[in-house]
Amino acid sequence: MNDIPDVNVPDMPLEKKPNLWKYLLLTFLGTTLSIILTFGTSALVQQHRRMHDRKMTVLMVMGSVEKFAQKLDERAENLERSDTMATYLLNIPVDSLESSDYQRNIKLIGIPLGIAYDKTAESVFINNTASWSSTKYFDFINWAGVCFYNMKSIEDKHNSYIAEFEAAFDEIWDHPELHPGNSMKTKFLLNKKYRELLKGIHDKAAYYRYLADKMRDHNRVSMEMMDVSEKELMKFVEDNEAVAKMKNVSRTIKQYLNPELNIDSLPAMEEWLKK
Repeated sequence: MNDIPDVNVPDMPLEKKPNLWKYLLLTFLGTTLSIILTFGTSALVQQHRRMHDRKMTVLMVMGSVEKFAQKLDERAENLERSDTMATYLLNIPVDSLESSDYQRNIKLIGIPLGIAYDKTAESVFINNTASWSSTKYFDFINWAGVCFYNMKSIEDKHNSYIAEFEAAFDEIWDHPELHPGNSMKTKFLLNKKYRELLKGIHDKAAYYRYLADKMRDHNRVSMEMMDVSEKELMKFVEDNEAVAKMKNVSRTIKQYLNPELNIDSLPAMEEWLKK
């Protein structure tokens, strides 16, 4: 019997048993990393959201100041037109006020338009500043507080100015018999208080121009403090103005009125009732 030749057969490796501790370690590391990434991402998202909310609040405050400055400019423009008329009126000779030539051209200056600042931004600002905890934000909070205080003061003073105008106007209008003059126009222009108010229009218009620029000076300080460009601010103001106009579409009853019905254009009542 032939001998079976020796053959070098490689040893078959035994199946490796999994390393339990290594497996647990990798699982732990993977879970920990997943938790870190989840919470880290969530924290980053929240931080980004807070930064975005703060930026929007900052823009709302600055936008409120700019819109108030624009209102002051508008009131100044209104008063400047009134000032021109007041100059004409005050230079009519007192003894010529009853002249028919002057009576035809006299246009009395009425009560000035009101002015108010939008308090929405102030409310949002107050409710969102509690979490702002850096010196940078503290400085801005202080500046914003000054702006809101100034706007409220200007609004109150203008309301007092309107009340003064109303009182003088109503006194003459409601009690014409107590004032000299044959016409209401003359009664107004002979009234000392009314004439004083007309004289004061010129300085009031200039004062509002000055205040508008002062409010913008405040804004420029805040813009530099919070790294906001003038272009960015004006775009925010314009965008919000466009939204406001879309939300407040002007409607009047005249848009819905049709010409009165003409009886001649209607069918006989018996025929109409059958429909």
